[in-house]
Amino acid sequence: MKLKYLLIVAFTLVASLPLMFTLQYLNRFTTEQYHAKIESRLSEISLAHKSRLLSSVERLVESAALISSRTQMRVSLNNWNKMENQNEARTIKSIIEDAKASREDIRSITIYDKRLHPVSSTASTMKPLNAPPSANGHIFIYFNQEDSVTQISVIMRLIFKETAIGAIKVDYELGSILHEQSKGLGNSEKWMFALRDHEKFLLVESLDRKKARVSYRVIPSGPKNTPIIEALQGNEVIMRKATDLSGTPVIASTRYLPNLGWGLVSELDESEAAAIVAEEKRRLFFIEAMIVIFSIGLGAAVSLYVARPIESLIKQVENAADGRPYESTLPASLFEVKRLSGTFNSMSKSINELRNNIESQVFERTKELDKENVALREIAARDSLTGLYNRRFFQNRLNYEFSRAKRYGSGLTLVLLDIDHFKKINDTKGHAAGDEVLIRLSSFLRQSLRSSDLIARIGGEEFCIILPEHLDEGVKTFIDRLRTDISLQEFQFEGESFPVTCSFGVAEYRNDVSQPKDILKKADEALYQAKRTGRNKIVYESGVNVIVDIKSRKK
Repeated sequence: MKLKYLLIVAFTLVASLPLMFTLQYLNRFTTEQYHAKIESRLSEISLAHKSRLLSSVERLVESAALISSRTQMRVSLNNWNKMENQNEARTIKSIIEDAKASREDIRSITIYDKRLHPVSSTASTMKPLNAPPSANGHIFIYFNQEDSVTQISVIMRLIFKETAIGAIKVDYELGSILHEQSKGLGNSEKWMFALRDHEKFLLVESLDRKKARVSYRVIPSGPKNTPIIEALQGNEVIMRKATDLSGTPVIASTRYLPNLGWGLVSELDESEAAAIVAEEKRRLFFIEAMIVIFSIGLGAAVSLYVARPIESLIKQVENAADGRPYESTLPASLFEVKRLSGTFNSMSKSINELRNNIESQVFERTKELDKENVALREIAARDSLTGLYNRRFFQNRLNYEFSRAKRYGSGLTLVLLDIDHFKKINDTKGHAAGDEVLIRLSSFLRQSLRSSDLIARIGGEEFCIILPEHLDEGVKTFIDRLRTDISLQEFQFEGESFPVTCSFGVAEYRNDVSQPKDILKKADEALYQAKRTGRNKIVYESGVNVIVDIKSRKK
């Protein structure tokens, strides 16, 4: 495959595929954002309906308050309460008919006396008052299902000279509180409000500015996830994938009017919301497709631009290698330099790999040599027969422990021991028996000492132990037990058992000792005295050179 085609395919896979995955994630994210935008817009619309409905109700209350504020009407009603004069009733009727004529949306006005009996009304019939009056106005909606009559009434208490003299009821057209539905989202968008009446609720669905559909509905006993029920319960929420009273899936925003006890809902069919989102996604898909096509086209152009000078340079190199004529002119581009730089980097990488390989082999070989050197040093420091450290290693270790004791004031005890009558063993049983005794005794000493102690063979049958501690009673007991255990050992050679004993000379580092050889000399003198005075004993070198015969000590 030619380089340019390879670059095109590579760019498509490396650049376009991640871009497509990113766009797919963007689609999911954008879909959620579109739904959130619809819900936010629906919430704003429901809040606007709530504000308009409250404003409309306040205007009706203000209108009723304005009518009730007429002085002549209250004077006449006060006189009626005193003597029930029909002239006063006619005066009241004239006043309320004049007030009704001032507003087209007033259906009737009725005045009640202090016993709440009707006095005068603009309606053809006067009905008794079925709601208690209040100074600020009591709002209720009257619905006659048989006559299809719906009105909203405001009942207010009438006050004259700070005394309650009766009440006024102003009946308005329901359209007084309706307003047009702004189709900001879709054709299925609508708003409604309801008020609870015991086990039923009165539902008012606004059709336009003057018309509404009013009905009594029984409050459902099952799950109350219908938007209008949520609103009547006082919950102001956004409901996605809810169902309205007819069972249609909707998106709804609920509001509650606490002063009136009304619930308000603005809703949009879920199918129309999905259609709105789908339309927005189609626009996004078109933009994304253009981005992908542009990216692929740009990648192809860049690939051709990159490949052309490289292919020309490769062709010239191949011509030169085959002896064909060399063309001195090449397309002007910086990519030839990149090609040469890449070749150099490849060569550098190969050299680095070769160097790292050589360094790795050298490192491994060095580790092997170090191990071998350590082994050789260990062999050089050991006695070939017993495996104990030899005299040279002992001398170096003694110098170190001496310096440490002198610098830090720590203890240092040197124990020399010599096998008693070793020459006799060699003469009577042979050198092989003597070697077996040395090996067996070395093994016993090595197992009896601690890891901090050091045992070395410094002569034919002479051993030395370095104890890095003070010569206290515990150390003396240890040396005594060591001597006793050696004497109790049974050494065998060619089926014959025989005992072996050792003499001990012990010296301790003191401040008056200036060199390591001095403490060694004192230990040697103590050992010589132990040999001379009977063997199988311990002699401690001290400032007064006291000889201690361990045989006489109580065990």
